Amino acid sequence: MIKLKKVLARTDISCNPDYKRKPGFKKRVSPFFNIAQHLESLAVCSHRVSSLYANIFYTDMLDKEFTLANLIERASVLHIGCGSCPCTALYLAQKGYRVDACDCSVEAVNKARALVEEEGYSSKITIFSRNGKCIDCSTYDAVWISLNVCPKEDIIFQALNKIKPGAKLIYRNNPRWLEKALFKSSQVNVKEKYPFKVTKAVSRLGAESVVIENNHYSSGRCCG
Repeated sequence: MIKLKKVLARTDISCNPDYKRKPGFKKRVSPFFNIAQHLESLAVCSHRVSSLYANIFYTDMLDKEFTLANLIERASVLHIGCGSCPCTALYLAQKGYRVDACDCSVEAVNKARALVEEEGYSSKITIFSRNGKCIDCSTYDAVWISLNVCPKEDIIFQALNKIKPGAKLIYRNNPRWLEKALFKSSQVNVKEKYPFKVTKAVSRLGAESVVIENNHYSSGRCCG
């Protein structure tokens, strides 16, 4: 496991714990953000509910992401935006990987830690509170970015600027039908800005998973 002292080092002067209060924040939030928060609060109530929640919203999507990511054995994995019900981190731990998972909400982190302990994966998952923009992704083999992280586009681009050659970055876009229903789009497209290999998959509920591989031998920094 990568030492957290290095991971938690301040890397961006914009990493302000009060960044949610800045003007324009609400405009950058996924239209599914509030719904997801309520669902996760219910999911952590019990093992049975959390398992049901994971099976409905995550299992199919994670199966497809895991296949596309094709992780190396003993890959170092980071999950940004784990929330109070860290389904992604738990899924990867069940596959045998050790995971660093973070969320900017202290309350969510505390709930996530309790759930991870209850599920028996405390030795494989380390959860900590941190703004996703403040994490150095350069030492990880794979970085998962949750659907509802904020500011999503900034976090994705900053991570792409730092991932090492051969590393994978996985992020998610909302289902098109959901955004049409809510008259709001939060789609992120990196193809025009980064020359990396991109593959996609769509879950049974319509969420789009984007898997990016840094298949260049130079840092993504040169790409903006």
